[in-house]
Amino acid sequence: MPTIGAFNPGTALPGTAVAAVPYAVTASGPAVPDWASADRAPEMPAWVAFAGRTDAPETAAPAAIDHGNEMHTKVAKSPRHSRAHRTVGGFGGRTGRRYRLVHKGGGSTPTPFDTATKWAKYSDARHPGVSFTMPKVPATLDEVLSLEWLTAALSQRFPGIAVTRVTPGPVVSRLSTNARFTIECAGGLPEGLVSTLCAKGYFTDKGRPVSFLGAREVNFYRDVAEATGVRTLRSVYADEDPQTRHNVVITEDVIASGGVFLDALSPYTPDQTAESLTQYAKLHGATWGKSRWAKAAWLDWPNAANRGFRGVDDIRVNFDGPIGAGVPAEVNDPQRLIDAFEAVMAPGDSGVRAVLHGDAHVGNVFLDSEAQPSLLDWQCVRRGHWAIDIGYHIASALETSDREKNERDLLRHYLDQLRANGVDAPGWDEAWNEYRKGIVFGLYMWAVTLLVDPEITTTLLQRLGAAAAMHDSFGAVGV
Repeated sequence: MPTIGAFNPGTALPGTAVAAVPYAVTASGPAVPDWASADRAPEMPAWVAFAGRTDAPETAAPAAIDHGNEMHTKVAKSPRHSRAHRTVGGFGGRTGRRYRLVHKGGGSTPTPFDTATKWAKYSDARHPGVSFTMPKVPATLDEVLSLEWLTAALSQRFPGIAVTRVTPGPVVSRLSTNARFTIECAGGLPEGLVSTLCAKGYFTDKGRPVSFLGAREVNFYRDVAEATGVRTLRSVYADEDPQTRHNVVITEDVIASGGVFLDALSPYTPDQTAESLTQYAKLHGATWGKSRWAKAAWLDWPNAANRGFRGVDDIRVNFDGPIGAGVPAEVNDPQRLIDAFEAVMAPGDSGVRAVLHGDAHVGNVFLDSEAQPSLLDWQCVRRGHWAIDIGYHIASALETSDREKNERDLLRHYLDQLRANGVDAPGWDEAWNEYRKGIVFGLYMWAVTLLVDPEITTTLLQRLGAAAAMHDSFGAVGV
């Protein structure tokens, strides 16, 4: 039986007919997979189960996982399970073992389906029982840049690829490490892949203990980015090992293609802000009230006890020093800010939830090669109220005078874009009140920030503080 690195989720095998039939995955490695239980089964990727499709009927026949002596059918219990659609990346860490797709039933009538599950449902008359190997998620940068690992990782999207040369480029390490590099491939680059890439992971002694911080970003690139159409970095690999929590994301290198990363000191205009709000509306609109995202545990917010890693004393460090000099007296109250933040975060019936960026300041925007505002840094992605992103973004992106002149038009633009994405957007009075509340979230985020360039923190605290004071954001949340 031939071994193929992996199949592109976006293409069926040549010469095969698409069929809506169930498949089994058989472990042929020396050990039974660690997910071999009915309880873990729903975490399997979409291509295992026909029933994993978002548009699959509830009555779709379940796929099964053959673990040798027993057959688990619960993998397809929920056709809309939140982790059922993996358009990039791998097995969520079920790595280093070999699996083979086994045709389980008849039927070869072509059926419409989405790209996330496209290669899961082909008639295997010409390719019965094809096996493939998923690469282990690496713990070191040297392994990421190895020919063997890159070939295996990239073959998930680009079947048949053979990386023959890697040229390391600049590396920036804080908690996470971002490493730019260039590849060459046998026979040239496959269609859709560029030679200049960037790997992000937690490879240093300082980064490894907090590698779990990258888990949400992996899930975003693997499960959300392509599904929403939001303009962001294009990922060619994203995966996490659930045991070690090592995670790696590989994206195209936007700097090499002429992109520019921004921060609070970068010029940013109202027109650019409108375009970044268009991207937020795409993200929110595509996930607005959808059950798939409402049930995804990885999008939950931490509870109040776990949010308290920073408190009054930390905020006072900023507010009482030069960094907080521009925060107006009306909102320069650490305890009241914490109370306002908790009011914003309190559960309750405060509107439809969508997938949020979760840290929507202007420094998490880049301009792509065509100078179009695009979003990045998805470590804080969450499910929540739209105004958390929008109040935070408008108040942080613009200088105070520009915000005061344009914020109402910008909020109207965002609401129009929500409607263009099929959402029954809230009315103006409700939206404006929620916008006032959303500013609190951004102010808190920067009030507890201690390890960023002081000039950036100072600028963002001044902007967010001025907006919160002008709009009585504390009063809007009842504190």
